[in-house]
Amino acid sequence: SRMVDRAFSMAESEPGDVSRFDHLLSFPQEIAPVFDELAVEQEERRVFDYVRNRDVGRNLERINEILDQATRERIESDVLLDKLYSTKLTAMQRLLTEQIEKGFKALHEELELSKERMRIATEKLYQHEVDAEIARRQMYEELQAMMDGMSNELQTVSIHRQQQDVDFRVKIPPEVLSVYRMLQDEKDVCEGLQAECRERCLPLEHSDLNDIEHSVAQQAIRQEIRDLVSAITQEVYDRIAEEKAQAARARALTDALSQGLKVVNASAPLP
Repeated sequence: SRMVDRAFSMAESEPGDVSRFDHLLSFPQEIAPVFDELAVEQEERRVFDYVRNRDVGRNLERINEILDQATRERIESDVLLDKLYSTKLTAMQRLLTEQIEKGFKALHEELELSKERMRIATEKLYQHEVDAEIARRQMYEELQAMMDGMSNELQTVSIHRQQQDVDFRVKIPPEVLSVYRMLQDEKDVCEGLQAECRERCLPLEHSDLNDIEHSVAQQAIRQEIRDLVSAITQEVYDRIAEEKAQAARARALTDALSQGLKVVNASAPLP
């Protein structure tokens, strides 16, 4: 209808040119109902679009409001979660720090006690070493004095026995000596007789008996000396074994302390 009105207004504004549009003047009259229907439909369409746009806008506004509300709630929940996590983390850190401090303090006290025990053990070990050295020197001096006394006694006994042998040989009858010398001079004659006579004269030879008794006495003395040396050696070995055991315990304690220091250094908080 607006187009028709515009066409009529143009025709009225230009009266001299109306003749050129005579064939068009009948056109709007023929299609006026169509234009009216189109105008009505367009108006309805416009109203429909307006209503749709308004509904869509309202829906968008509602959706935006819902999204804004959800976003605000999500932000608030995130903030609360962050606060909760921060609170839990702070509490856990505080608890862990307290536990670490307690453990470190206990470990430090144990380390101090271990150092004190190690110092006492070291002093005892040194004292045992000194005592063992003093005992060893005393035993060596006693053994040396005992050996010197035994050597003097053996020398005295040997001199006494030799003098007894000389005195006994002086008291041997000349007949026995003559027979003995005869047997000594005639080694290649009558070996069987010489052996028989030598066996008969053997009990009369005091020097041989003296040698046997002297050998038995020396064996007894040597056996006593061997027993004494064995006892001394065994005692020395026992003391050495005890010192080694104490040294092993000291080394084990040192290793334990070193391991404790490593654990302390590894668990120390970073600066």
